[in-house]
Amino acid sequence: MTFLIELGGIRFLMKGKRRWFNFFHQLIPQNSSGNRASRFDVSLDILELEEKRDNKLSYSLRRRLSDYLRTKFQSASIPHEIETEIEERLSIISCFLHNNEFSKLLALCGNGVDTIAKPHAVLFYNSDMSQCKLFVSKTGSDSVLGLLLFFYFKVAINFQCLPLHAAGISKDGNAYLFLGISGAGKSTVVNMYRELNVIADDIVAVRKVGDKFFAFPGPLSPLYKNIDYKFSNPVPIKYIFLLRRKGKGTWIKPVTSLRAAGETILYHISRFDCSNYYLRKKAFYTATDLFKSTPTFELSFEKDKPFWMRLIN
Repeated sequence: MTFLIELGGIRFLMKGKRRWFNFFHQLIPQNSSGNRASRFDVSLDILELEEKRDNKLSYSLRRRLSDYLRTKFQSASIPHEIETEIEERLSIISCFLHNNEFSKLLALCGNGVDTIAKPHAVLFYNSDMSQCKLFVSKTGSDSVLGLLLFFYFKVAINFQCLPLHAAGISKDGNAYLFLGISGAGKSTVVNMYRELNVIADDIVAVRKVGDKFFAFPGPLSPLYKNIDYKFSNPVPIKYIFLLRRKGKGTWIKPVTSLRAAGETILYHISRFDCSNYYLRKKAFYTATDLFKSTPTFELSFEKDKPFWMRLIN
């Protein structure tokens, strides 16, 4: 069966069992974005496979995959023991070796291979990330969503879409984004603007459509149960604020586009794969374009409701 889901304005054409579509459909915001969302399509095949524990990787394939995973983990600064992580991933991969389609992709090593430990799942994708195959253990739990999300963040950047670690609100047909590291005050912003339309309080997908940048709700926005989401359509971005919590009262000042782009690349792109030069370059150009066309400010604040309302009026 074939289904359609949207993540941040990018369409995933899914082939797989209905239960996976129903699961994703419950968690991912459904944008009424019309032609805007049909610009980029990604083909996603989800295959449920039986695990077989007695499979073994050949020496040469094991070495190639170990080198690939080691480089990936080192660049991502995995906090755990790297060799332990590699062995865990290799044991997952070996569970599916009996499947012909999986073995063929593995032999090629693909342009990308991602795995997740629980449930057992492996995802392959091609060089332009327009096609991917997700192999999932039939006994695996629905936390496989995490693996798809990591892939989404790569796909988004590849299609000039930035998944920003930000809060977003919408008022009078305009979007206001508040970027900040954990603890900077993104959730506070959302709570201050609760009567307005909330785009997201953690991840906002930003993509250029025509000559304007639009804000889309990021994947999993409805999981934040403390927020009443009234937002569905992508909204053009009017202002961006870089949150500062320095304990020096409330103030605001403009930021140059180059500085804002640099800070965003370093701190505000969700799950950014810094090891991939191609994606890093794309992210930089997209961020530079975004901040050149969007007024951006540094913002330090206290919980002063009148100030917040003046800010977006």
